[in-house]
Amino acid sequence: MDAAVEHVSTNGLRATPSLSMEDIIAAADVPRATAYRLWPSREIFATDVLDRLARGQSTPTLDLEAIETAVHAVAAEVTAGAEGIEIVGMLMGTIIEKEFDLLVDSHPWRAFLAYETALSSIPDPDQRARLLNRLAENEERTTHGIALLYGRVAAALGLRPRAEDSLLVAAQASRVLARGLVNDAVRETSTPQRRHADRRCLRESTCDLIRAALDTEEGAGLPSSWPNDVITEIRAELDRAGFR
Repeated sequence: MDAAVEHVSTNGLRATPSLSMEDIIAAADVPRATAYRLWPSREIFATDVLDRLARGQSTPTLDLEAIETAVHAVAAEVTAGAEGIEIVGMLMGTIIEKEFDLLVDSHPWRAFLAYETALSSIPDPDQRARLLNRLAENEERTTHGIALLYGRVAAALGLRPRAEDSLLVAAQASRVLARGLVNDAVRETSTPQRRHADRRCLRESTCDLIRAALDTEEGAGLPSSWPNDVITEIRAELDRAGFR
């Protein structure tokens, strides 16, 4: 199974999963009879591989270094007297544009889409529902993590959410929008002009969503150390989530 996961990580996954058991058995260096006793057919084996993948499957995202670069880039553009609500819009817009570029240009994103499609093609309805639910749970955890990250960044800039779930709603809406626009941008018929328009739409829409979810703390000033404060909060949240 470990060899199969490595095979998928290296070679990707077709929309209809078709894994070469012989190649994977050879890579795992185990007896053929043992493998076929555990998995009598390639279909059963492929389903078990999908089950293993579902436990940790998620969309690619920026690492801490890329986020720190975005924070410093925004800090260099901010003019004197800028308010936190302005900075959070610039910052989230810059980050979401970088994520858009990452997803559009990444093989892992295409592999993720193929994985989702492969789950939908499983003939057994119970297995299909179980794996799709597991994938949905992973997506929900990711969205909650993004909302927590929004909250930490907002707090570092002297901002607070308008309501308890406003940042979660913003994160959910932003991810739905991002998936749709990225999927549009990776189509073979997409043009550079269309990708640019999708990228701009995602940036502006995400900025609007986050700004609408936040209130400014009355009397809260913006310290000159805000870039380091934001990075510290982001690093703390990624550490808490066990993700870098």
